[in-house]
Amino acid sequence: MLGGAIFYLSNAWKPIVEKEIREAVFTSTDSLYTINFDDISLNLFTGTVAFKNLEFKADRTVFDKLKKSLKAPNHLFYVKIDGLTLKKVHPWLIYFRKHLKMNSIVIENPQIEVFFENIKQPDSSEIDQRTAYQRLSKFLKGVEIQTIDFFEVDFTYVDKSYKKPRVDRVSNVEISVKDLLIDSLAHLDKTRFYYTKDISVNVRDHTYKTRDGMYTLKFKDLTASTAGRSAKLGDFKVIPNYPEIEFSKKYKFQKDRFSMNFKEISLNHIDFKELNIRRKLVGRSLTLRNGLVSIFVNRELPPATFDKGRNFPHTAFQRFELNTLIDTVSVQNVNVRYTEYNPKTLKKGTVFFNQINGAILNVTNDSLALLRDNRCKANLSCLLMGRGALAVNINLNLTDPAGSFSYSGELGEFNLKTLNSLTRPLGLLEVKSGLLKKATFSVSANSNYAKGSIKMIYEDLKIRILGMNEEKKTIKTKGLASLVANTLIIEDSNPGKDGILRTGNIEYVRPKSASFFNLMWKRVFVGVK
Repeated sequence: MLGGAIFYLSNAWKPIVEKEIREAVFTSTDSLYTINFDDISLNLFTGTVAFKNLEFKADRTVFDKLKKSLKAPNHLFYVKIDGLTLKKVHPWLIYFRKHLKMNSIVIENPQIEVFFENIKQPDSSEIDQRTAYQRLSKFLKGVEIQTIDFFEVDFTYVDKSYKKPRVDRVSNVEISVKDLLIDSLAHLDKTRFYYTKDISVNVRDHTYKTRDGMYTLKFKDLTASTAGRSAKLGDFKVIPNYPEIEFSKKYKFQKDRFSMNFKEISLNHIDFKELNIRRKLVGRSLTLRNGLVSIFVNRELPPATFDKGRNFPHTAFQRFELNTLIDTVSVQNVNVRYTEYNPKTLKKGTVFFNQINGAILNVTNDSLALLRDNRCKANLSCLLMGRGALAVNINLNLTDPAGSFSYSGELGEFNLKTLNSLTRPLGLLEVKSGLLKKATFSVSANSNYAKGSIKMIYEDLKIRILGMNEEKKTIKTKGLASLVANTLIIEDSNPGKDGILRTGNIEYVRPKSASFFNLMWKRVFVGVK
């Protein structure tokens, strides 16, 4: 008799539940969204409700009307699910108290599409200030769900703020929502994000090819949590799709080729509401840990025709479309390699900086934050060529159209022969001997000009002047030139016998083809020479 009664009630309630769900979605979203499904099954004995072929979509006609009245949201959603299961629903609470309570919702293989449009927002006085509870109160007095789990999500994000919409797609996404609560007081709970205690996202083994086809971006896993206010990217790689020389010849001019690999990139204290509502990325600390950045330039090709000054990091960042405010970027054990191919010697020269550690402060393109402080400062330490302890301080003006900045630093004791892997192929010069005791440098620059000085304390300096054997295409030593240089020109120590410390002056008009990194290290290199 009990089984028969449950079977009867389950079927009798079915049309009522279907009607109430459709009406609740339609009314609570002001007729913007509708929900449809092929079938619904209820089991009052187990408290299970299952939907088949569910579809949640927006009405474009209603959306267009809302846009005209400045009431449209920036995001529209389309969700299609083969099957959705509600577990341990308490039907008597719904019927007698209008309180929806259940243990979990399980959603498998959903297709989720999010469309973003940069829509003009109304004045705060015109925004619908009703809470979710007020929108739902006609149907329910409360909603309480312990967990909502999405498995194997196929997620697509369409940014329609561009002339040609940009489409990004991610598969293998898992989303978990914990402790969803909607009642008359839940909106006052500051520990909740959109009525939940936590929304966590996990993406595994994602690969993305850039629009120009020159790079592939990969990461092993991406995790984010609203409760932890954090996001972490594991084993992130930027992989060029062609070898160095082949890559460079895809262009008609010199083009920097980048390769990156970071074991971990993490951002903490994220304001997810600002990110969702205003597309503003606010975070306290971004950490780059255990990384390698390689840059390659082929000097065989003609210089770029455009001015690379516009791509100085602090200038280019102001054009970054996502409004960003990060207090501190922490760099931990990052290596940087810069390589040039010299067509005269047919060889490559590399300068590398190992174990870079330090902090970059006030990384922002937010207009209000820039009014308070328009300076980005970096304090970094590393090992030049893996040997010499180098400390550098950089001060960037984030609002100057000319891209002004300054940098200074100090290099500790260093065997100058270590520079041969760089000076032989690029400068046709070899250090036979030489010990640097200490070097200090200071440079002021902008996108057009650089001026400064370098002081080096060194001893026992001997060099070789090199040239090219044009027939064999090999590097040879110029004995007479080397003898003259060491005897008459080169001072083998600084200070010299007179005790006066000589200074290398740096004065440089930047050609349009020179990049920021090229300007920084080559100006110091000029001072050294």
